[in-house]
Parts: sequence; structure tokens; C-alpha cells
Amino acid sequence: MPGPKTPEDQPEVDAAALFGEQTEGSAAPSLADAVAAAEPEERLHPVLSNEEVLAARAKARSNIEAQRRKAATTDLIKAEEERLAREEGLVTGDGVKDEMVTVTLDLAEHSARIVLSGTPYYHGHTYTVPRHVGDTLREIQSRGHNHQNDIEGKGLSERMRRPHLTMLNAKTAAVTNAPQMVA
Repeated sequence: MPGPKTPEDQPEVDAAALFGEQTEGSAAPSLADAVAAAEPEERLHPVLSNEEVLAARAKARSNIEAQRRKAATTDLIKAEEERLAREEGLVTGDGVKDEMVTVTLDLAEHSARIVLSGTPYYHGHTYTVPRHVGDTLREIQSRGHNHQNDIEGKGLSERMRRPHLTMLNAKTAAVTNAPQMVA
């Protein structure tokens, strides 16, 4: 059984430094300095110095902050793009109506183009647009043909009898005999 500890067994600690007393010719050390002098410095990593560990932690913190800023910027850009698309009429918020479709315009003889929300769509051209825009283009196209038939004195049945000869290939989705733009 070990005996009582003697003063020789204890590390020497400057009592004046511990209690903040100033000795001759020395500046008043802080309590942290006195404790640091009395205790050996605890290593934060077995290989790196404490300064290197603290620098690595600061760099990791700055990397995480940069990732947060980048994610916030990406989210803001996405939200702004969605807002602008809604303003331009490109999206409705309904997944079915916002689905992209391909429309080839075959306008009546009296029409050269359709203008929707300031965007011109020309006869004979094929456009990939959201379904709600494609539905509107097809409706305007149909009403234009109905108007042309009324002007010419033809009924709807006459228009349906006229052969269009436009064919779609089911395998390749190729369009043949589509109306062409005449220069």
C-alpha cells in the first residue's frame, strides 16, 4: 500500500502564478498559462499537432459553410426559374398539362402564324411545347380551318373528306407528307 504523498512527489506549481500574484520582473500570467505550465498539453491527434488539428477543423467548417451556400444558391435559382416559367405561361403546376408534346402546325389558308403570349408559331413548323400550349395551338388551328370552310361555303363534312395524306410511322415517329412551308 503506498504511503502518503510527500511534497517531492508533487509537480512544482508556482503559487503566485496560480493566484494571479505578480512577482518581481514578470508580467502577471493568466490562470490558463499557469495551468498549462503545470499540466502537459493534451494531444488532439496522434500524428498532427494541435495547431494543425484546429486548422483542419476550421477548413472543414468553411467547406461545410460553402456547401450550404452553394445548396442555398441552387435552391434559389431553381425557385426563380419555376417562377419565371409560371409567369411566361410555360407551366401550370399540373403535371399532365406541363408534359412536353410535339405539335406540327397545319394552318388554314388565311393564316401564316399563331401568336400566343407574344411567341409566334408558324405554319408548317414543328414545335415541342407544354401540353396546355399544344392544346391551345391545336384548338386555334381547328377553328381556323372551320372558319376557312365557312368562308368557302363548305361544311365540316367537306373538310373531313379532303385527304391530307400525312402519315406517322409508329416505330420511328417519322412524319411523311406533312404540310411544308412554301417559300
